[in-house]
Amino acid sequence: NTCANSRRCCRIGFLSQIVTGGTYAVDGGHAAPASDIVQEAINQVSVLRGRLGAFERNTLQTNINSLSLTRHLEALGDPRIDVRHHDVREPLPEGPFDLIHARLVLNALADRDAVLHRMISALAPAGWLLLEEFDSDSLPPDPTLDFGETYLTTHRALARFMADRGFDRRYGRRLFRRFRDRGLSEVAAEARMFMCAGGSPGAALIRANLEQLRDALIDGGYVTPSQFADDVAALDRPDFVMPSSILWSVRGRRPSTPATSEATGRHLV
Repeated sequence: NTCANSRRCCRIGFLSQIVTGGTYAVDGGHAAPASDIVQEAINQVSVLRGRLGAFERNTLQTNINSLSLTRHLEALGDPRIDVRHHDVREPLPEGPFDLIHARLVLNALADRDAVLHRMISALAPAGWLLLEEFDSDSLPPDPTLDFGETYLTTHRALARFMADRGFDRRYGRRLFRRFRDRGLSEVAAEARMFMCAGGSPGAALIRANLEQLRDALIDGGYVTPSQFADDVAALDRPDFVMPSSILWSVRGRRPSTPATSEATGRHLV
């Protein structure tokens, strides 16, 4: 699911969970949480529409697995919103752009720094780059602080699996220095995280991530079937708790030049 605010979604739930068989299925007696999820989805689309409309220009929105968000944006029927799909490893759409925003994209790419360079090069003078990426390794569970904090064997296996495939699990934390080293000004960074308690939507998100890669983890020898089953079951324990990954939001501005001072009014999201 693609959300405007994943932290809020992890506390409430996802639209996919209210259908038959889902965690908050309407026909399973979960009318109240299902209603909260629908309302939150409406609120997020409304907020997104307001933000995009505030530009009063054409806005180009691209993201990984953005089909759900694409449908919502296209349904708005706003002529100022132009939804396209492209591979960030290839040349970007025609710019330059006053704003480029990407979320949870670069840390999965082997050539992430080259893509970052292309994004910066596509900025207009005085244009902003805003990137949001995870740091999943800086604050692992620590049972000496809370006996319930559990670093699951399968979660460790997932980290090795991702690292073997070139995934940089700390890229969010690296971005501040990357921005400065590449000449951006007004660089700033902030981070958010939350605790995933047993049986919570946060734990459900962890389960979804693990189950998505179950076969790959077991077939690759990263974890045994019994270890995987035990860890998934642990996510429902009342005493289970695990800190989420840290979501870093980093922004920086391309220095302006005396020759060009007018904004282009183009935005890449």
